[in-house]
Amino acid sequence: MGTHTELIHLSELQYGDIFYANVIIDPKDNVVEDSTSHTARCIRTWQPIRRRCIVLKTGSTRVHVTYLATFRFETKLPPDLDKDMWYPFQPAEQEGSYVPLEPHENGVIQWASLRTEQIVTQTPVERRPWRLPAASVDAIRRAMWTVQ
Repeated sequence: MGTHTELIHLSELQYGDIFYANVIIDPKDNVVEDSTSHTARCIRTWQPIRRRCIVLKTGSTRVHVTYLATFRFETKLPPDLDKDMWYPFQPAEQEGSYVPLEPHENGVIQWASLRTEQIVTQTPVERRPWRLPAASVDAIRRAMWTVQ
């Protein structure tokens, strides 16, 4: 697979697939609270925002996901964020309790949100050409259960 997206039916997603979906980002995870950007306004008002997501549980009409954030591709989380609510992927640095997971194929510095498992029902979806190993997804799910 290349770096393109593939439009598929929701039921075709597999455990660990990365795809785009509209999710709600908790205002506690807003990096710049006084920003006037469209994204910041959506976060403050609990409006959906398109993000890369990881499939945590598959289904024929809905999937359970968490979203990924890059925080401007910095290797450390912004200082005001709760470090126990984010699971890093290498090359991001370990700051909280979680040892960074192996990078996935695109090698982008990013973190998986541990705050909320969300449900996506929209179909079709744009699947990215990467799938996380089951062990990485399992680690994210265990961490989510621990913090919630």
